[in-house]
Parts: sequence; structure tokens; C-alpha cells
Amino acid sequence: MQRKRVGRRRVVAARNARRCRALLLALPALLSLVSACSMSPVRISGAAAASPPVAKAIPHVVASLNGDRIDEYYWLRDDDLKAKRPEIIEYLSAENAYAASALADVKPLQDKLIGEMRARIKEDDSSVPSYDNGYWYWRRFDTGAEYPRLLRQRGTPDGQDSTATVEMLLDLPARAAGKPYYSAGDTAVSPDRQWLAWTEDTVGRRMST
Repeated sequence: MQRKRVGRRRVVAARNARRCRALLLALPALLSLVSACSMSPVRISGAAAASPPVAKAIPHVVASLNGDRIDEYYWLRDDDLKAKRPEIIEYLSAENAYAASALADVKPLQDKLIGEMRARIKEDDSSVPSYDNGYWYWRRFDTGAEYPRLLRQRGTPDGQDSTATVEMLLDLPARAAGKPYYSAGDTAVSPDRQWLAWTEDTVGRRMST
């Protein structure tokens, strides 16, 4: 759990909102499924493309209060992102190479679909403001940003005070910068409106702090 005093300067990180990027990243898998179901399947060329990589099975006992179990792919678990274990990098690189080769024939279609979706997305977008205890809160996406910023402005239940300063409470793009993985969790403002608490995951195992 992180905590910081709320002021009129930048604070830090809000709920994760990756928006359409997840859909864009899922396109290769979607196109692969479409190709597999069509009358003209994707053509895979080359020796490497003809044989997808197979992860080696190395039995590992995982102790549990509910009973031990064998995990043959425990070796693919990478808790230390800085370690960059070569055997994991090698296997993932082989999978990426196979996927790129298998989907090479639909790459133009993939690029076309991504372009069409981007053209329909309002990248500089904001959520609908919501009122709570003297402030209006909302999230704003800037063009090209994968994460939003959480903002607030004084007001009454009838509306925002246009003369009041817009305060930035959470700057997700700044929190995520330079991190190989980042996901923001929950946020909460203290009753006196002076403190902000939030959770975030920088490991990728839903271990928020």
C-alpha cells in the first residue's frame, strides 16, 4: 500500500486503464484463430516455422497446505525480472519467432485493422467526473498514453468550480515509465481529503503493494 499527501502538485498512480491496447495486442492471436477456421489456413514456411517450440518438462514439487503438486513448467516462473534467465529468454524468443512466421501472411491485414481501430479511438479522452466530499474526480488520457491521470477539482454537487485549480492526484504514465510491467490497482482518498492511498503491481503476479 502506497500513501502520499494530496496537494496541488502531481502525486501518483491510479486504477489501471490500458483501454484498447489489450485488444490491439490480442490481434495476432485473433487472426491466428480466424486463419485456422478458414478454408485457406495460414501458410507456414521454413524449418523453424514448421515446428513450434516445445517447452521442456522439468518436474518440480510445489508445497501447499492443500497437498503438494508437481509443476513441470515451474522453471518458466521468473520472479526476478532483472535476472533475465537465458533459458526463459531463449524459449520465449523461439515462441515469438514462430508466431511471427505463422502470422506473416496476415501481417498486412493486422496492420490494416490496427490502423482502422486507432482511427476510431479518441486518444485524448476523459471519464465522466464523479462528485465526492467537496471534489469532482475524473481520469484523463493524453494522446498516445497507455495509462490515465487522476484529476480532481473543487465544487458542489451541482457542478465543478471552474475557477478552482485542477489538481493532479495520480500520474500513472510517470509511475509506469521505465518499468517492464506496471498495473495500478485501487485508490482511496482519506475522509479529510488530504491523503491518497493506492496499490500497484510492478511484478505481474497480482502482488499489489
